[in-house]
Amino acid sequence: MSKVDIIAKAILKRIRTNAYADKIPGERALAEEFDVDFKTANRAVSALVEQGSLVRRRGLGTFIAPVGQRRELSIGLCFFKMTDPGRDPVFTRFFAGMNRAIRAQGMRFDVTALADVAAPGLPAAEQAQRFRNQVLASDPDGLIYLGNIDPGLIDQLRAERPTIVVDQTPEQLGFDSVTRDVRGGTADAVRHLHSRGHRHIALATYHQDAHAYDLAEKELGYTSAVNTLGLTARIVRLVHPNEPAFMQAIFAGEPRPTAVVCSESTLAMQLINLAPNLGLSLPRDLAITSFDDSDLGLHTRPTLSSIVAFGDELATRAVQRLLDRLDGKAVGRIADVLPCPFIERASSTWDIPS
Repeated sequence: MSKVDIIAKAILKRIRTNAYADKIPGERALAEEFDVDFKTANRAVSALVEQGSLVRRRGLGTFIAPVGQRRELSIGLCFFKMTDPGRDPVFTRFFAGMNRAIRAQGMRFDVTALADVAAPGLPAAEQAQRFRNQVLASDPDGLIYLGNIDPGLIDQLRAERPTIVVDQTPEQLGFDSVTRDVRGGTADAVRHLHSRGHRHIALATYHQDAHAYDLAEKELGYTSAVNTLGLTARIVRLVHPNEPAFMQAIFAGEPRPTAVVCSESTLAMQLINLAPNLGLSLPRDLAITSFDDSDLGLHTRPTLSSIVAFGDELATRAVQRLLDRLDGKAVGRIADVLPCPFIERASSTWDIPS
């Protein structure tokens, strides 16, 4: 790599990480810092002016160009989840929203999915390192991180590029994030079921690993709502949606639940499919609600009441906040939370007699 390229890349990294407020040092200062002659520093700055990252103002110096004027701006979407993103309904809707938002800005974006770079049998730490290298290979200006939370990996990425995390993350981790109010959405579902006369409402969810912050938030929303309403909590945690004891675990003991809030649509589908085998009619004998961002609930029988995340809106906000960070407009930590509205459909419309 030439000295011109080294200086240009260093300046770009400082722009991306907001090391410069609004202008860069003069070429003479850069030449001294990088131990090169003035002409070399000038060529590096001129290359960045040519590509639209910098703007020269006669008599004032060289300034960082506003995001909207940068011709070569690119965003990297990191999908850190071991599934095919093309088959993931949440990703599909999120991708569509991100595509619209980025195209509207005239930028380009690259997608790196864990499934594309993972190697069978490779330790998790090495998988994460391969993923990191692939994400940065296209030299994006900023990153949007979606999928399983790996704090170590995110720390590495945000040290290189401004990074917006699109998931529930504890405030103490300090990540810039755009998230959904899954806690509030879950609580709204419980309150809706209570308004229909249900007094025995269960939560069906998955076992949590150390970084399953999304599931933890849903449990917090559920427990806070049932406690406020004076109900008894019943949480069933599963390893896999096809676990044989699924229905037995939900209906073990008395009184049996008359309503179930599912943390994932896969669990709701299992309930819809298995309930008739137990002689249960939906929603008269059992009401069901779930999180769903794929419109799946419109096609079940009965149609599924859903707490909707609206991944396309989440993507639009994430892109805008990343641009704010790149443009130096964001002050402090970005921590936006979008609502998760509850949409009632046929699976929870039955009123329980008082």
